[in-house]
Amino acid sequence: MVERYCALYCLDRKKDKLSAQIESITRTLQQKNFEIVTIEALENLPKEQSFILALGGDGTMLRASQLSRSLHVPVLGVSGGYLGFLLEVEEKDLAVALDKYLAKDYFIDKRNFLEICDKDIAYALNEITFKSNNFKMIELDLYLNDMYLTTYKADGLIVSTSTGSTAYNLSAGGPIIFPDTQVLIITPICPHSLTVRSLVLSSKDVIKVVPCSKDVNYSVDGNDEILLDGQSLNIIFSNKYVEFIRFSKKAFIDGLRNKLNWSGKI
Repeated sequence: MVERYCALYCLDRKKDKLSAQIESITRTLQQKNFEIVTIEALENLPKEQSFILALGGDGTMLRASQLSRSLHVPVLGVSGGYLGFLLEVEEKDLAVALDKYLAKDYFIDKRNFLEICDKDIAYALNEITFKSNNFKMIELDLYLNDMYLTTYKADGLIVSTSTGSTAYNLSAGGPIIFPDTQVLIITPICPHSLTVRSLVLSSKDVIKVVPCSKDVNYSVDGNDEILLDGQSLNIIFSNKYVEFIRFSKKAFIDGLRNKLNWSGKI
């Protein structure tokens, strides 16, 4: 029998709340003859026989994606009772999903990261957000392929992937982009000018963001803010990616209808 390995992952702050689900999922994995291992152990196991099971919401999936990128193993998202576009199955359907996985009745959904390509390299699956650290309007000069594009005066600025188009970008009035579309999205947050709208750029474009003041911070996928301190930031569409385990090609369409409450009829 070919051994299969699974690392169960959830956020530390959610473990107590999800303890019953963790126990249930552990039993289900054991019943299907999966060996449950630590995240660290995945580095030395066969990649084609291993995956990360992420339990929680999209925030958990974003952090699991960083682990996937470095370990080169796919992620299966299981809902911990949270709304999420990145999640694939409900806990109640996990046994069926594992049977499909063992039967190789699944496909891999690759999602590319944004990459901050300066001395401190970082990767964002959803977005990189720029804001003031004192609630003031910020000014940012934006260059596209070394050509000056515009100066944004706004409460903030979001540079997003298509994966992140249904996250902060959508809340700020940005467009919904299907996740297999390789683009960069720039969306201002409450811009000073009403004519300033989102831009959808080619994945080949290079974005340079130059703050016009020293009180501008940036955040990668909603993590801790980092002070730019007047320094510019270069952002590209990365060749690094995360692999999600999928069982249905219509999951994103179903998510638009069900998770955004699109009824289809008025």
